[in-house]
Amino acid sequence: MFNKKNKTDKNEEISEKDIDKSENQRKETEVETDEQEKTTDDNSETVIDIVEEKINLLDERLQNIETAINKQAEKENNLQLLLDNVHEERTKYRDNFFTDKFQKPLIKDIIQLHDNVTTRITTSETEETINELNFVRQNLLSILERMNVETYENYFETDTYPRKRNLKLHKIIEIIDTDKPKNNNFVSEITKEGFMWNEKVIRPQNVKIYKLKN
Repeated sequence: MFNKKNKTDKNEEISEKDIDKSENQRKETEVETDEQEKTTDDNSETVIDIVEEKINLLDERLQNIETAINKQAEKENNLQLLLDNVHEERTKYRDNFFTDKFQKPLIKDIIQLHDNVTTRITTSETEETINELNFVRQNLLSILERMNVETYENYFETDTYPRKRNLKLHKIIEIIDTDKPKNNNFVSEITKEGFMWNEKVIRPQNVKIYKLKN
């Protein structure tokens, strides 16, 4: 009986030891698992950090490339703008040279011929001569019109026609006294027609101007 009890006690002692051993093993396993999870988390964070760093580096490189492309495009645009300006200035110089050296003197000669014909019309006595001179005068005006030259009468609208003294549009050849304030500085008589060419005066209108008496 005594032996059987001892044997039972011994078995219980062994069972408790097994339980303790199993518990210790379980705790060790939990510790190892926690350490593995922690290591995994640490590794994951490290990988994420590396990926983010590479993404930032890639983004910086892309920005640098974009900046370089923009600078190159700006240089090309500036170069094209410079070339366009040079071409424009060259064209202007060529056109102005042709205008000043050839076309402008020719226009002035035709205007002078028009003035002479107009004067002859006012002094001619026969209707036939007057008709012939008017025909020549109209032809001269047509030639001038094809060269973009217009008389003041054709160039200005009715409400903008320069009836009052204008130093840019008129050449005053005589002052006419007047006692009427409303006539002061207004055109009394046109002795030679004015002409416009390319929006500018090529020959001012010769006029007589009213001036109020003191």
